[in-house]
Amino acid sequence: MSQKNTLTKKFIYDNLASLYAAQVQPLLPLQKSLLESIVITCETTLDVGCGTGIVSHAVPICGYLGIDESPFMIATAKEMNPYARFECKEWKSCSVKPFDLVIGQAYLHLFEPVEAATHLKKMLQVAQKRCFVTTTLHNTYWSGDLPKEGAEHISRFRVQHTQESWVSLMRSANPEKAFIVYVEKDTKDRKWLCTLFFNNDLPVELIRDIYQRNGYLQVYNFEKVANLLPTCNSILSCPHPKVLRYEVASGFDRAEGMVCFQAMQEVSNKMQQFLSALLKDYPIYFKDKLNVKQAGREPFPPHQDIAAGWLKYATEHYTVALALQSCNKESGALEVVSLPVAEQKVLDGPNPLQPNDYHKEWFANKTWTRLDMQPGDIVIFSSKLVHQSGKNNSNDSRMIWLVSFVTNVIDKEGLQNFLQEKLKRQPTMDCGVSKDAPRDAFGKIL
Repeated sequence: MSQKNTLTKKFIYDNLASLYAAQVQPLLPLQKSLLESIVITCETTLDVGCGTGIVSHAVPICGYLGIDESPFMIATAKEMNPYARFECKEWKSCSVKPFDLVIGQAYLHLFEPVEAATHLKKMLQVAQKRCFVTTTLHNTYWSGDLPKEGAEHISRFRVQHTQESWVSLMRSANPEKAFIVYVEKDTKDRKWLCTLFFNNDLPVELIRDIYQRNGYLQVYNFEKVANLLPTCNSILSCPHPKVLRYEVASGFDRAEGMVCFQAMQEVSNKMQQFLSALLKDYPIYFKDKLNVKQAGREPFPPHQDIAAGWLKYATEHYTVALALQSCNKESGALEVVSLPVAEQKVLDGPNPLQPNDYHKEWFANKTWTRLDMQPGDIVIFSSKLVHQSGKNNSNDSRMIWLVSFVTNVIDKEGLQNFLQEKLKRQPTMDCGVSKDAPRDAFGKIL
């Protein structure tokens, strides 16, 4: 083991155990409520790197086991919660049975990314239902909490993650298991990154809370897209009687009505089920669009989907964006103005929005959040969320499939005939429309 980690253990686990127990804050509110809701379906809990046993106070002790390699930490944990079970073990080398829930509270950042991934991979293998891990986004966690000497060593030796590096670590441990990452602040306004891996049993209360607070929800590894790509690639070159295909001067732009293909329909159904749990309602399929941003394609302007006439069909609209290829800063990822759902409203004036003109005052104190996505990731947002996408500066095109659903339907017949009516308003490339025809900011023919 490196000197870095050896010294970390000396200061945290051995010399600072009692001070750690006295000064380190308890679980954050959302962390605590999350664990309390999770254990309803999880009978056994393994707490890796349990320290002084903070987690043991938030879960049923009858199925709880906390392990830590420091005998000083374990001794302190037993003093603080004498009814819980604690054992002095090194996680990397120990052998344990499967547990429903495995937790790593402020644990993985004690190791360099490669070693941390090994620890997390083992945690995911042991976890039968869910796995919950956290880290801090700040580098001042110990400032004022512990003696200066200990604080300096902790800050110097722990791994400082960004949200991007943290997500990368999560993927490296298991590139297929679905997970959610959210940020929560403690009482000192310091940010924590929290990740929940889950199987088919959705963490409904958590995803609902994150969606309401952020105004959108991002789920990593939601779907395997390898079997969708052949269908999506074929539609770029071959027409289909049920699909509306559009092109612009730079090349293929979008295809609408992709749910006519069985593989796409199955994924749409999965999205619908997930969205139903999120909304506590049953959303109805409205429309879908395979968006292709060609290399060199200019940014898509800020806008709200609701301004595209969607209120004619229903009062509430939600879109699930599924990445089929990498979407990042270089390829022109989706960007949003993150606002709580309760604060989102329909903006008056022109659409696309005009941040430097008509809507200047509204944008004055707003910031854009770029949502990087890898194939299989999704983002869920309502038609009131202000969003845009950047220029594709890469050498390749990038594809996103956006499926929209509605609740509180007004015009059921209009929903059913949406594509037929759109074809009348917007003839497709298969109707002989020139790709050089004049268009507005959304690609519609003028």
